[in-house]
Amino acid sequence: MTRLSPTAEWPFVPFERYMLDDDRPESPMTFTVIWRFVGRLDAARMHDAIARTVVSHPLLGCRAGRQAWVPSTGGVTFRRVASAAELEPDWESIDPFRDACLRVALVEATADTAETELRLTFHHAACDGVGAMEFSGDVFAAYRGRGGAAVSAAGARRDAPADPALLGDRGRLDRPDVPGATWWDTARLFLGEVPRFLADRAAVIPCTAPGSSAGPTGLHPIRFDAEETTLLRRHASALGATLNELLLAMLVDTIGRHCAAASPHRRAAWLGVVQPVSMRPTRPTRLPACNNIGYAFLRRPLAACRGWSRLLPGILADERAIKDMGLAACFNDAIAVLGRLPVSLRRPLVRSMRPGTFVFSYLGDPIRRFPRSIPRDAAGLDLGGCHLVGFSGAPPTRPGTELAVLGSLFGQRLTLWLRPSRRLATDASFSTLTSALEATIRAGLVTQPPVAPSDASGTAARSAW
Repeated sequence: MTRLSPTAEWPFVPFERYMLDDDRPESPMTFTVIWRFVGRLDAARMHDAIARTVVSHPLLGCRAGRQAWVPSTGGVTFRRVASAAELEPDWESIDPFRDACLRVALVEATADTAETELRLTFHHAACDGVGAMEFSGDVFAAYRGRGGAAVSAAGARRDAPADPALLGDRGRLDRPDVPGATWWDTARLFLGEVPRFLADRAAVIPCTAPGSSAGPTGLHPIRFDAEETTLLRRHASALGATLNELLLAMLVDTIGRHCAAASPHRRAAWLGVVQPVSMRPTRPTRLPACNNIGYAFLRRPLAACRGWSRLLPGILADERAIKDMGLAACFNDAIAVLGRLPVSLRRPLVRSMRPGTFVFSYLGDPIRRFPRSIPRDAAGLDLGGCHLVGFSGAPPTRPGTELAVLGSLFGQRLTLWLRPSRRLATDASFSTLTSALEATIRAGLVTQPPVAPSDASGTAARSAW
């Protein structure tokens, strides 16, 4: 669909190489964001908007070569279907060494479904969640702009097209300047965590009996209306936390208790949380879609999961340390070291890691990530002839970390999108876990339990890597 210069190439940065090593057919390192529209969406016009936008985000039109990204001869695939069931079972299993790192499917409205879906499937090696939102915003601005409607600028830096020339510097992360901290302080923290990270194995969410299939998208929502979302935000604020931190405490407690109940003999095991952390540096010109994230890791013993209010103080301390000390960048330092190994040693080591029971990413309002503002009315975001009315998505799963959770605030209504692995999705216990998560959060709407003075299970140095 989209052709890039055949001579363009961008050598892999360590995070991209890690993602390529960790990719496998049964657990593809891909994620899909789904945008929903009402009204008449012009498929040809959307096709053209995506083609023009990929030029400013060229990694999405590339495949992986031996040592670098190179333009894919086949370009970005664009499919137009009447139902998601028409997509191949392995539609989301992009082979990054053969195909472009973006696939697009337009699921058209029918008599039974009044909404049109635009499904953008990204390979995580080439794009993170923030990049996916910015790319989507550029697509919608291009679609609307062609219709002749004005798009209001959100500032010179964000409104300007992404500059592909900056991709050569995409491996640079925004690391905070910690007053008084030396290189040796960071090295001690990093080296103290490495043995635990490589040797420990996070508890795996247990499966009990076969159940119903996850459905075509593999995404399961827990939805809250605007009033409930406001109450949760006020609750978090009263506890000195953000909504992100409150949800994290509730997820850790509920999933930890679920694991402990299913495997009481393993109560000495620990629950691990993988948190993607955006580390995009501030620039005068916007980067194209790529990866500028680090990973932060939280641990809690299963035996400590006895109420989220007990866990919250320690989680708050860890989250502050992650932000103030830039601990998420340590992961990028570690995989840079791994990148020096030959692939025959590096790939098995990467695939043997089991650092997390689940992954949690808090996106907030995806519309705020759009580089250009688009007028909004009672029906949604006005793209000219149709309205953007919904969003869904979640990070990829991997063996061991078989549940991904994304918190989004589309329309200022909180939705937790749960993406289970294929193994977990077909297990009856998954519906039990989903119901328990919703019950825990809804209980927080009507009660405000006191916060315990401390969380003895974790300190910033030991539980956040």
